[in-house]
Amino acid sequence: MYADYNFYISDYKGSVIPDAPSYDRAAVEASAFLDYVTHNHIKDLADEIMEKVKLAQCAIADVCYKQAQDDVANVVSSESVGNHSVSYAVSKVSFKQRELEKYSKAKIYLRGTGLLYGGLK
Repeated sequence: MYADYNFYISDYKGSVIPDAPSYDRAAVEASAFLDYVTHNHIKDLADEIMEKVKLAQCAIADVCYKQAQDDVANVVSSESVGNHSVSYAVSKVSFKQRELEKYSKAKIYLRGTGLLYGGLK
């Protein structure tokens, strides 16, 4: 994990994730995603680039948290009164859409750092 909950609250000014345990769960996934898209090139970076990595992790953690919340939320799609009938629509977003949402957040912070380049150096 690159940024802790204190960084999330004080530096990133995060407000989506309500507490440290929830943040930690989302941040672990966000860190793994960053390692994946950067081809594990996050190590011994300059402080300026590490700051961008931490901000990217916080932004992705917000997305991960929201996606997890969406997974458990049931939305009433219709309701009848006579003989009371309720239908729930569960919004399922594809894996590809979820990954693109996280990647777009990573690009905001990591563009220009060279971390998203997957070719030979």
